[in-house]
Amino acid sequence: MAAVLLGGVAVRAWEYLGNASLWLDELSLSESILNRSLRDLLVRPLTLGQAAPPGFLTAVKISTMLFGTSELALRLPSFLVTLASLFFFAAVARRYLSGWTAVFATALFAIGFPFVHYGAEMKQYAGDIAVALLLLLVAFDLSRESPSKGDYVRAAAAGVIGASYSMPAAFMLAGLGVALFLVALLTPPRRPSLALVSTVAVWAVAAAGFSLWNINRLDPQMRANFYGYWRDNFPPIPLRRRGDLLWPVNQIVLFFRFMLGYRWPRVFGALTILGFVMLWRRRRTSALLLAGPVVVTVAASAAHFYPFYGRLTLFLGPAYLLLAAEGARWVARALATLRIPRPLTAAFLALPPLLAFVDNHPVARRQENRQLFEYLEKRRRPGDAVYIPYDTIRALHYYGPRTGLDPASVMEGACHRGDLAGYLREIDHFRGRPRVWVIFAQTTPETMEQPTMRDYLQTIGRRREGLTVPTVESSAFDMRTELYDLSDPARLAASMADAFPLPPFDADTVHRLSCFPENRP
Repeated sequence: MAAVLLGGVAVRAWEYLGNASLWLDELSLSESILNRSLRDLLVRPLTLGQAAPPGFLTAVKISTMLFGTSELALRLPSFLVTLASLFFFAAVARRYLSGWTAVFATALFAIGFPFVHYGAEMKQYAGDIAVALLLLLVAFDLSRESPSKGDYVRAAAAGVIGASYSMPAAFMLAGLGVALFLVALLTPPRRPSLALVSTVAVWAVAAAGFSLWNINRLDPQMRANFYGYWRDNFPPIPLRRRGDLLWPVNQIVLFFRFMLGYRWPRVFGALTILGFVMLWRRRRTSALLLAGPVVVTVAASAAHFYPFYGRLTLFLGPAYLLLAAEGARWVARALATLRIPRPLTAAFLALPPLLAFVDNHPVARRQENRQLFEYLEKRRRPGDAVYIPYDTIRALHYYGPRTGLDPASVMEGACHRGDLAGYLREIDHFRGRPRVWVIFAQTTPETMEQPTMRDYLQTIGRRREGLTVPTVESSAFDMRTELYDLSDPARLAASMADAFPLPPFDADTVHRLSCFPENRP
């Protein structure tokens, strides 16, 4: 276990100190954090489609006040909580599991891509994981035969702190509260103690209070944008097809696909289900505590309160890993009867996570905005024009001043979602200019915006040079800094913005991905 923990710390430090560029969501959130006072940050709604809990915002703001505005300073709170979560997980694994399965589960957590990556990102998801583990830890202490007064006090404090730092902590608190009441009702004298009722009441007040705070900080347009973007990530209610019954199982498989890629996600999903069944038979209390938050989150998602998808439900990942490790324990035990050594089974099951780590080892460079602006600054000449499409403005505001580019000298584009010709009319402002720089740092393939702009630039001008930076998603998301010559009369005569043939796009998708108010013309 000590070796696993040391390795987990090293991997997380590798990811954090690799200092990848801020990507779009981080840049959007940083504008509010860097340009507001702490009080203003906690009172007014965040801009640019961002939402974050007050504890996280406070931690990041204090970090920037103490250590400056660098990427490392902005991400320091996430790094610290991801280190804490590593030790929280080890403690939880020792309590909920037994023997080598606790080490096996901790090893999966130590090298799991999402748990490592989000610990070096200025978003709240690493905090969600740490809070979930802290609450699992204190809930286990309350489920014992005779919890002390200190156990209840620590649990109440953990609930309040967790609810302030993590939005989905409300689901953890609700699920664990229900599970603890069930444990009390199933255990003589079959009634919850006053101390337990009081602690769960504190949890309920904290969860409700901070949830209302988070909801009320979203303006109606932003809330509509969120629901539009995540509309496909709610349970299929009412159930219309036979496959809809397997929706919860499919979500577990999707989590392991997120973590392992396409290496055995179904196998680990099956191990998770097996682990729950076997843990229920062996340690019913532990099974209830692990399953409670999952059930509550699924119910909340079925009611369209919270989307059940990817990083938004990453806080449930530790429970999946613990149950998968328990399932692995029973598989190893069954194979041992066939004279297959248990260490061999464990090593075989550890192979997919290890290969996934090799494929996704640190540092994950999601959007290397810094490289785009550094290239521009090295190659730009006096008098060169610079055009930044609307979805790259956030990168301009952060990295422009840090690389010597004054944002005031740049033409910033607006969002013309659904009107592709609007982007081409912006480009027409530069007709006749021999040197026009364009930076494409963000792209949404469904809207066909950047491909259309690049096709138009190459029709009316000539690309002189550029830098292409790949992203972790796919080549469709590649980022570019490009220099165009728009001074050739023959090329300029080839087309105009309102006459250029436009590609088809899905109007429903474009409507769902509508512009935020700050980006509208």
